Amino acid sequence: MRVGQLVARVLMASTGRRSVWAREPWRSTWTAGEMAALLARHGFTVTLDQNLLEVAEALETPAHRPRSLGNSRLMVADHS
Repeated sequence: MRVGQLVARVLMASTGRRSVWAREPWRSTWTAGEMAALLARHGFTVTLDQNLLEVAEALETPAHRPRSLGNSRLMVADHS
């Protein structure tokens, strides 16, 4: 957990309020390499690893938020 996240949790707990991130989607902070290693440990082989901007461009889909898409990844893995 990052320091900022820990501080935010402590502050929310001290005020009795629900987390401001409670309704936000959960996103992993793992790198592509860390995720590939996790999958490999469980018998999976990564067959595709692309950022979502590359996927959108390949599908000729307009990218309204290219920075966000460039920071998000799609990983496909097969079980061995």
